[in-house]
Amino acid sequence: MVITGSFEMTLATPNDLISARGPAGSGTTQQVVIRNTGTAPLTNVKLTATTPTKWKVAFDQETVPVIQPDGEATVTATITPSGEAITGDYKVTIKAEAPGENGAAATSADLAMTFTVETSPIWLLAGFGLIVAIIGALFYVFRTYGRR
Repeated sequence: MVITGSFEMTLATPNDLISARGPAGSGTTQQVVIRNTGTAPLTNVKLTATTPTKWKVAFDQETVPVIQPDGEATVTATITPSGEAITGDYKVTIKAEAPGENGAAATSADLAMTFTVETSPIWLLAGFGLIVAIIGALFYVFRTYGRR
């Protein structure tokens, strides 16, 4: 008789906040906590991510060797939005999978996050500058060519 235990895990963030924000084209780090909620050790837990087109997610360690029962491992993910991404909210899903026997997955978990792409405040200032220039030009035109 061989007793192996049950394989279960969860994914979360350290503060249970499932959103992140950052500028387009540069990386933002997000910690991910993998918890073994089963009764058997998880071995070779592999991390992957599903992202919008041209985005990248890099993990400081793509495979966690062992997570003991009631244990956890923290991995840092660097999420890099495409440089062409416009301001808004995007879905990024991080998935962890522990292999079982015969190539089947013993268990898996995923974490659906909302990533908010922010624009640089430089564009806000440029917009205000453009509005002021247009108002100044209109003032000049009406002052110069207005009724006499």
